[in-house]
Amino acid sequence: DLGKTHALLITQGGRIVFELYAPGYSCDGMLHTMSIAKMMGGVVGGVMHNEGLIDIHQPTDFKAWQKKDNDPRAAITYAQILQMVSGQKWSELPDMLGMAFGSGYDDLAKYALDKPLAHAPGTHYEYSDGAPGLIGYALRTRLNGGANEVDRYVRTNILNPLGMSNTELEYDKKGTWYGSSGVRWSPCDLARFAHLLMRDGVWDGERLLPERWVDFMRTPTPASLAPESAIRQQYKAGYGVTAFVWDMDFNTQDLQVDAFGHLGFGGNILKAIPSKDAIIILVGGQADPVSAFPRRIEKVHAIGDAIPLLPTPSKDAVAPLLANCLEAVEQGVKTSDVTKGVGDRFCHCMNEESEGNEGMRAELGRLIAMSPQERDTLISAKQTLTDILAGYAACEAEANGGQSTE
Repeated sequence: DLGKTHALLITQGGRIVFELYAPGYSCDGMLHTMSIAKMMGGVVGGVMHNEGLIDIHQPTDFKAWQKKDNDPRAAITYAQILQMVSGQKWSELPDMLGMAFGSGYDDLAKYALDKPLAHAPGTHYEYSDGAPGLIGYALRTRLNGGANEVDRYVRTNILNPLGMSNTELEYDKKGTWYGSSGVRWSPCDLARFAHLLMRDGVWDGERLLPERWVDFMRTPTPASLAPESAIRQQYKAGYGVTAFVWDMDFNTQDLQVDAFGHLGFGGNILKAIPSKDAIIILVGGQADPVSAFPRRIEKVHAIGDAIPLLPTPSKDAVAPLLANCLEAVEQGVKTSDVTKGVGDRFCHCMNEESEGNEGMRAELGRLIAMSPQERDTLISAKQTLTDILAGYAACEAEANGGQSTE
């Protein structure tokens, strides 16, 4: 029993493979997913970093932290804010209520900025609704405007390119975006958003986020993985940049990360599984008791476990494309010039089998399993491989009657 549920949407290979909605709800109807909105803050931070509005790894220049000499909060970086390791004192339930309904209602940024340090920045994980609001505050001050300017920026750089026409952001009276939970979006728009992250920040051939930004988002901080960390104890997860990170073996030093996403109060869950190119979205009623959350999370993890791996393309389908890609990389040719029509060519070859197929699968597996460092010299090849596999997955889904989310 999942409890009260408004929507369940599952995609694989960029196609809807399952969807179920309560009466009155649909794929295009806007819903509140509460803290899943925090992931928008991570993406907004990536766009700002890419455009030079902020340096995510440098200390902020918030005036409230610059007024006093030697204010230790002045050393906090934007990354530490988004990773929930700023070190500021925060008690989630009372402070969340205080920010949403109390003294922080009119000016959420001031409420979050006024919090003193309790730990050295970067050393302690503390989940905070105040943190994403500070990214919204940074964007507003950089644009020297209000809600209209912030909304235009987010729509121009994120929502419009993805076709997210059923998404709205919410703001306080100062025009600061409620980064903690202030997004209303449809399940289909949320799937598009998650699909962007599954494609390393590239949409329709256009890079919207810095290279490897999504790897950065889904890399858990050491503080979140500490044995005493609340997220590890309660959810068996780590936390990266506005992202829960699941399916890890905490007992190994060679941490292999796959699934990532976020939870939202009321039973809302987003889980992306790159190894299966799958996305699971579960939207529940906000009246759900918190005690039902662990059961819902287990159900979503079980759904993820049951989703099969996408079929491995045959040698005849992939070999010439991969060879062209690698040759293009060596010659410095843009891979977009050699990947056009990949999906169409894949459709003609997807069912072919040939001798040596196992060897080709092994080669594909080697490339996919490369660490980010090993892939640095083959970034173009990596993106091409992603396009190839996505094209194959789209054909397979279409053959099975799937529906595209793009």
